[in-house]
Amino acid sequence: MYFTGSQFNTDINGGYDWYLRDGNNSNFNRFKFDIDNGQFQANGNITAFQSTISSDRKLKDNITLVENSLDKIKELAGVEFTWKRDGERSAGIIAQDVEKVLPQAVSETTDLNSNETYKTVNYDALHAVYIEAIKELTAKVEELEKRLESK
Repeated sequence: MYFTGSQFNTDINGGYDWYLRDGNNSNFNRFKFDIDNGQFQANGNITAFQSTISSDRKLKDNITLVENSLDKIKELAGVEFTWKRDGERSAGIIAQDVEKVLPQAVSETTDLNSNETYKTVNYDALHAVYIEAIKELTAKVEELEKRLESK
């Protein structure tokens, strides 16, 4: 493999992780491919024209609808913030808030360049909550419309 301006190294400890490092700073990891658990981690944006997530029913067990989805949504706060790493403004949610209402959507990872851990959010997992919350709101609106029509 050939990487212009980068170094291709394997992790001595695990023997299976692959890192792409900054060519000017061999101690600063840009990407990590974790062979053991199949995870890819990047220290920056990932841009793609399309992505897919496995979602076939035959891959899942114990399928249930999300309950109390509107209550879960009310526990979350959409926030604006500044990233510490580069001073860029962004918007999103806080992992610790999500963890309280949908713990399966939150995991923990280790920083690419330190031993510090931090929480991550599987935003795709939140789609189920949004869908069911919209359905709950729709049912409430329809009930109110029926009440108004009957008057």
